[in-house]
Amino acid sequence: MVASAYLYPVELLDEVMRWAHTVSPDVPESIELLVFLRRDMLGHAGPGLQVLAPALAESEEAARSDLEFVADCSLVIVLSSPRSSRRPM
Repeated sequence: MVASAYLYPVELLDEVMRWAHTVSPDVPESIELLVFLRRDMLGHAGPGLQVLAPALAESEEAARSDLEFVADCSLVIVLSSPRSSRRPM
């Protein structure tokens, strides 16, 4: 499994949800797009948002390809730091 995770300040809730709603019809079937609102985020004092996109594809290459839509988000480029992880299925 390959996953992308991004953190955002809670003040961007509207922008993050608008982006998630816009891309959701085109999210590959191998991906479960999740948006969390939490009281405390790792590395951030106070409430925040986490966008998590785990990809359960046939190969790591296919998973990374399926996750490209997350990296194309303009919010990602300006406001967050990506974290990808590989875990055995």
